[in-house]
Amino acid sequence: MRKNETARNVVIVLVCIALGSYVLFSFGEAPPTAQGDTIATIGSTTIKRRDALIQEINYRNQFRGMDAAQVDQFVVSSLVRGAILQDGAEALDMAVSDDELRDLIIRIRTDGEGNFAGNEDYANYIRRQYRMPVTAYEQYLREKALLGDKFRQLFVGSAYVSEEEIRERFTEENRKVTLEYVTVRPNNIQSEVSLDDNQLKKLYDENPDEFLTGEQRQIKFVSWVLSDLRDEMTITDQEALDYYNTNQDRYRQPEQVQASHVLVKTGQGFLSDEEAQKKIGEVQEALNGGMEFAEAAKKFSDDSNASRGGDLGFFKRGTMVKPFSDKVWSMAEGEVSEPVKTQFGYHIIQRVAYKPEEMQDFDAVRDAITNELKNTKAREEMSSRAANFVELANSDGFEAAAEKQGAVVQESLFFDSDPSSEMGPTLKSAAAARNAAFALAEEGDVSPAVQIPNGQVVMTWTATREGQKLSFENNKSRVRTLGESLAQKAFIMDFFDALVAAAEKEPEKSLQELKGDREWAKDNFFQVTNSINANGLPYQLRNSVDFNEDIFPLAPGEFLAQREFEAFNSNHYLLVRLKEKEDVNMDDLQEKRFQIAQQIQGQSGGDFLNAYLFERTVQYDPKKDVEKKLLSSVGGRR
Repeated sequence: MRKNETARNVVIVLVCIALGSYVLFSFGEAPPTAQGDTIATIGSTTIKRRDALIQEINYRNQFRGMDAAQVDQFVVSSLVRGAILQDGAEALDMAVSDDELRDLIIRIRTDGEGNFAGNEDYANYIRRQYRMPVTAYEQYLREKALLGDKFRQLFVGSAYVSEEEIRERFTEENRKVTLEYVTVRPNNIQSEVSLDDNQLKKLYDENPDEFLTGEQRQIKFVSWVLSDLRDEMTITDQEALDYYNTNQDRYRQPEQVQASHVLVKTGQGFLSDEEAQKKIGEVQEALNGGMEFAEAAKKFSDDSNASRGGDLGFFKRGTMVKPFSDKVWSMAEGEVSEPVKTQFGYHIIQRVAYKPEEMQDFDAVRDAITNELKNTKAREEMSSRAANFVELANSDGFEAAAEKQGAVVQESLFFDSDPSSEMGPTLKSAAAARNAAFALAEEGDVSPAVQIPNGQVVMTWTATREGQKLSFENNKSRVRTLGESLAQKAFIMDFFDALVAAAEKEPEKSLQELKGDREWAKDNFFQVTNSINANGLPYQLRNSVDFNEDIFPLAPGEFLAQREFEAFNSNHYLLVRLKEKEDVNMDDLQEKRFQIAQQIQGQSGGDFLNAYLFERTVQYDPKKDVEKKLLSSVGGRR
């Protein structure tokens, strides 16, 4: 690597001396500009088709296989950021010198082995890679790459780094510990904890604060029921016929074959390939000896349809895996195949029957079409009424809007955000309605139209109250869930207490050695970290504990007091013991000071830059019109 870098640097120096301005194709020339070259404007800066093309090619090469629409979004974001940087640089009268551009192009034209590309090779590469002349590409480098980077460096250079920050970063990276911990989740011990009704009631009575709902809301709402609106819709025979004629493909039945098969499976848990070939040979011998195909399937087949004589029913082309499909579609009715190998094993196939393509008669599908069109009209009418109601409710008030539309205002029960919380006979426990209710910011706010099973609702938040104790009888399922969770937590804490007590008596033993005869506590529950700094904490701890305040002050053998953690919206219970620790040696800071300062400066500058880019994006493209225009331009070329 060092040899290659040296060779590259030598070549760059020699090329600079020997070539001078020869390196750059575009000096003294006006860059080519096509009619309508500008596709968008950000501030005082234009985004050209050339810029979009180069970014597209670079991103598609970098993210091969990624969804095209996602790559388009990356391209557009990059174009907008680049234009904002150029706009900022030009506002400060910044410019790129010929020497700066020459240095960049020399680096581009020099490969990792130190070989410099000649003019013709370089020009051919740019034309082949970016479909443009070198002059246009080099102008892009001057305006976008180098000028934008100059402005970007202002943010890095402006970030102040204090001595305290340097010392904190050095400490964070070099103060290290080794942790031993055991993780138990409630689902690990479900078989160990059970509650009968008496035990559950005892828990319920003794722990009233554990069986409370969350904050509760009450709403008023207007609903539109799809089935009611559907009955109001009328569909003429002509409308149904027009739909039938316009959507003929929906009513065309493709050709189909019916087949049966005997399958001898291979792979894990089944026969080896050699064993399967031997068994399928026995099936062939039985069939050749006169055994009925259905009887052979019942006797030999490993497929779930063996009891039906291997019958697969009718299916269209492409339904089965390719080797099977290719074979069955090439056979005649009644024909039995030789063994066919697929990913599932070996098959012997019998083609039973064939149905040619046919068009369903209009009379046969008239009722289905009429029902579908009624549903479509009802949904459109429902959406229209709901949208009109939202507009009226926001302007005139909820009750006034209902009166104008002749709609019935209903009131929910008080409910919380738990999925099982009942909202009343109309809404029941509809998740979309509950989520919409808790998305409202203030009492009196009106929701957009919300889709619920068989209809839509619009709601307004009318009242709030604190959490209430759940009724043991009326909320039995939810009470049981909470009770079991409480019992599981107590079981885990008892286990942790037993480990701590055992560790006090035998501190030299690992937590896994101290678990005793608890077979449910699997080996993979117990972990020991490497020597780690604050950035290496187990993921369950990262958002819950402070390395310097909670972990490092522990003495070797001491346990972390906190045992319950939340990660990825799930509760985790961890018992954590410090095994070893290593403090920093501040004498080593001096040699790393500059490197650490650069890291912090780069990160702080990046934060400043991102804030600037966000503020300018909102200022220059508040309605995202530029972004939409660029997305249309970029996506339209695919």
